[in-house]
Amino acid sequence: MDGIIKKGRAAAFTNAYATNVLLNETDSDVRIYAFNEIIDLGAERIAISEGSIIMTDQATVLLYEQLKELIEKWKTEGKQVEVSAQRREMLEKMKDKK
Repeated sequence: MDGIIKKGRAAAFTNAYATNVLLNETDSDVRIYAFNEIIDLGAERIAISEGSIIMTDQATVLLYEQLKELIEKWKTEGKQVEVSAQRREMLEKMKDKK
């Protein structure tokens, strides 16, 4: 491809803020669910999804490569992002158990 490709936004463009994300794989795509709120009902907790992104396998690889590049940049800048054990445990509990 020659030239620059400019980025634009569709009329229905939206943002979803996520404090947690979850990946699900189907037989034809990968889905990222954005979670921002957990409702505690005592005996159970409900994670509320703000939205999802449905990606092809190629888009998933491109996302991985960009995230890896960003995290490497942070490391060279001395930025450390620690994920708490509590957040990791919560994510494990949200995953579908098949």
